[in-house]
Amino acid sequence: MIDAHVHFWTRDLVRNSASAREALAYFRASEDRVPTDLNGIVATMEECGVTRAFLLAMNCEASRDPALRNLTVANEAVASAVREHPDLFVGFGSVDPRTGDRALATVEEVGRLGLTGLKFHASAIETYPNDEARMFPLYRRARELGLRIVHHTGTTALGRCSIKYARPVYLDDVAQAFPDLPILAAHFGWPWIEECFAVLMRNPNVFMDLSGWAPRYLPEAVLAMANGPLKDRILVGSDYPMLSPGPWREEFERLVAPRLKEGVAAKLLEANAVRFLGR
Repeated sequence: MIDAHVHFWTRDLVRNSASAREALAYFRASEDRVPTDLNGIVATMEECGVTRAFLLAMNCEASRDPALRNLTVANEAVASAVREHPDLFVGFGSVDPRTGDRALATVEEVGRLGLTGLKFHASAIETYPNDEARMFPLYRRARELGLRIVHHTGTTALGRCSIKYARPVYLDDVAQAFPDLPILAAHFGWPWIEECFAVLMRNPNVFMDLSGWAPRYLPEAVLAMANGPLKDRILVGSDYPMLSPGPWREEFERLVAPRLKEGVAAKLLEANAVRFLGR
C-alpha cells in the first residue's frame, strides 16, 4: 500500500497546537497515537505494511492564530526524513502564500531540498487555490521545477478556519491554467464531491485521494467513480495520525475491495500513486 497522506505530526506539535488537538478529537483519535518522533512514524508505517508514504510538511507561518501557526512543519524536517528513509517517504514541502515574495523563495527551497511536491491547506492559509496573484506564481515555478501539488479539499477537522476556501471547484481554474501540473485533491472534497468529480472528469492532470475517511463510510458515488471513469486517478491514504494505515487497509480489503471491479483495488492501493508521481 502507498499511503498518499501522512502528516509529520509529533506529540510536541500536538501539545503546542489546539487545532491539532481539535483534529484528533474530531476523529476520536487518542493523542497516544501521535508518535514522539520520526522513528514512531517509521515504525507505524512498517508495522502497517506501507511501502511508501507521502510525508507532508505544513506551512501556516503567517496565521494570526497560534493554534494554526503552530501546525507548521518545516520543509527541511520533511527533507531530512526523506534522506534518512528514501525508500519509504515521498516528501512534500509547503508554502504559506501570504508571506509575499518569500513564498516564491520557499518554492525554490523545496526544489533545492529535492522534495517531490507542495502541499497546501487552503482553509488554514485562508487563500483560494485559484488566487491568481498569490498562487499562480507558485504553481508556475512548481511546474518548472517538476513538482506535484497536493491540495486539501472539502471540510476539515481543524478548527479556527473556514472551509469555503477548500471547495474543489477552485482547482478547475488551476488545472485549466496549468494542464501539465499534476494536482491531487485530498479527501475528495466532501461535501462537494460532485464538484470534485467534475474537476477530475475534465482535467486529466487532477487526481483525488480517499484519505481521512474510514472505508466503511466512503460514499457510494465514490465507489461508482472508482469502478468507472476515475479508476486510474484515485489514490488511497490514511490521514495519519488521525487514522492508522493498518486498520484502514484491513477495512478496505474487507469492505471495499470486494465491491470493486477486477484490478481496481490494486490501482487504488498502489498503481495510481505511482502514476501521479510519474515514477
